Amino acid sequence: MSSHRHPGARWHPSFARYPRRTSTLRSSRSFCRLDMKVLHIISGLAQGGAETVLCRLVESMPEQEHLVAVLSTLDQLEGRLRQAGAQITYIDLRTPWRLPLGLIELWRFIRRTRPDVVQTWMYHADVVGGVCARLAGAAPVCWGLHHASPSAPDLGLTARLSAKLGKMLSGWIPASIIACSNTTSRCHAAFGYRPAAIRVICNGYDTEVFRPDPSRGRSVRRRLRIDDGARLIGMVARFHPAKDHANLFQALALLRQRRPSGWRCLLVGDGMNHAHPDVARLLASSHLADEVVLAGPQADMPAIMNALDVLVLSSATEAFPNVLNEAMACGVPCVSTDVGDASLIVGDTGWTVPAKNPAALADALATALQASESAPDWELRCQAARQRIVDNFSAAAMAEGYRQCWMLASHGRLEVAG
Repeated sequence: MSSHRHPGARWHPSFARYPRRTSTLRSSRSFCRLDMKVLHIISGLAQGGAETVLCRLVESMPEQEHLVAVLSTLDQLEGRLRQAGAQITYIDLRTPWRLPLGLIELWRFIRRTRPDVVQTWMYHADVVGGVCARLAGAAPVCWGLHHASPSAPDLGLTARLSAKLGKMLSGWIPASIIACSNTTSRCHAAFGYRPAAIRVICNGYDTEVFRPDPSRGRSVRRRLRIDDGARLIGMVARFHPAKDHANLFQALALLRQRRPSGWRCLLVGDGMNHAHPDVARLLASSHLADEVVLAGPQADMPAIMNALDVLVLSSATEAFPNVLNEAMACGVPCVSTDVGDASLIVGDTGWTVPAKNPAALADALATALQASESAPDWELRCQAARQRIVDNFSAAAMAEGYRQCWMLASHGRLEVAG
């Protein structure tokens, strides 16, 4: 097992590449403007990481006018965005024969709404939305990168092609490219994205929504019939190769050899049920039916986090794992594979281990469970985990990072126009 410790200095979104421009912009009316009209272009609104970040961003910036153009499916997060005040437009680009008409419709929508800035989310929207916005000539474009690497094996064909197109177009379309993690920034620069345009703005979290609330956690345990006295490990992730649930099941089997009783493992997310054939196979082959609770998707994530003693993440690849931040904001220490920016997030409040190493993951889980039995020290660790998110990864800090990036992009457009 490897551990990672990081300095106590706070992290802030950095615009150090523009020191002179920033100082002059702060005195301009354009830079100080808060009521921008922002058009977000995104492929869908399923319950994914980037989609949830979009919701938090809109909720954190009520002074802006947010338009959202959705290119495939509206899905679960539509209601949350509308409740936050976003105006949502659906433009169907799901099929090849809809593409020409859909592109024209998107181009016309951008021309009609005249946004101050266009923010795109993930590869497909970066390319399609970016090209349409650039041809419409209405506003500067900021791309959003939310995958750890454009070469990751879990990416589908469309995403791979879009990433390659993005590499070629990154010198022409975006005024700025926002990466959600340091790992994302490094990997995309190495892949060929224009390095000078990339800015790291880490995801931010509402620490009033995600906060310690033991009563909600006990309610979840009662509903799922988990003993209050059991040490509860939990993983929140859809069933997907990138999440490497096989690694987790192997680690849990090893953990049971060292600690036969007194703990359970709660698995939450799409596909985490007995009806999923791969999940059923992993459960049967590891003989963990008594220890593992399959709960499927859950709506009340703060309550789920509060039910846990330890959150585990067994992923083979990540960018900036949201679940680590959400758990820590609720005062839950984490055990994670060292993927993406996981070690930066966890710091010295939890444990990180190499990916695809079940023995190391089992060792870390055993260490965490043993540590949880020392009440005073464990309470201090829980408090430190929450404070790390409050200090470094708040929704307000993320919103300010995006706001400054949009202002810089808008000012650059005005300079060119003048």
